[in-house]
Amino acid sequence: MTYYRTKARQWDAISEQAFFHWKNGQAHGPDDLPEAAAELPSRYRMPYMANVA
Repeated sequence: MTYYRTKARQWDAISEQAFFHWKNGQAHGPDDLPEAAAELPSRYRMPYMANVA
């Protein structure tokens, strides 16, 4: 378990993990994936919010 002082840093860490799995073909990621995690657009750096009705 890792503790993050801010939600923003926690989301950054989650985004870095997601990028790793997308880049290495372990999960389906966006078609416009950049070369480095630091270059991920903000739309891929936020928590996924499903539409729940």
